[in-house]
Amino acid sequence: MRILLFVGTVDLFLSLIGYLYYRHTLPVGRTPAFGLLYLLLALGAAVSVILPQGTPHFLLKLTAWIEGLWIAFCYYTLLLAIIHLLCLLFSKLGGWQLPSAKISIIGLAFICCFITWGSWRAFHPTVRTEALVTEKLPQKRFRSCDNRRSHNRYADMRQFSIQISNKIL
Repeated sequence: MRILLFVGTVDLFLSLIGYLYYRHTLPVGRTPAFGLLYLLLALGAAVSVILPQGTPHFLLKLTAWIEGLWIAFCYYTLLLAIIHLLCLLFSKLGGWQLPSAKISIIGLAFICCFITWGSWRAFHPTVRTEALVTEKLPQKRFRSCDNRRSHNRYADMRQFSIQISNKIL
């Protein structure tokens, strides 16, 4: 329950900061449609955590995937807002005008490209072949999987690791 509260609080703060940033810098950020879309995405991330046990597996995966993308989007928006704030402070000290709308549009495009690239990498894992020379391994070939990017639970990974170790040794 504590992790649910922590993730929900982080999601709430990131979403609120992102909404206020885009509302202040983008002309489209002041429209009711933008506010409604932003609210639905923020609530969608919260809903994915509290779905009941009987929910179909594909719906659980879809909402978890959307939640992950949303939190990544909000995190990168926070970084963009901090960088923009620093640029704004330096521009005030230098006495020149900062094109806020252009910076936020370019930053938003960069964030979308970065998240798209990260999603593509998540769905297209890198396959590496390594040769292990030891007397403990059997002579037959076997395959191993690098699960650093998977979102399995700790207990599942521990059991999987024990099974692989027993097969090898």
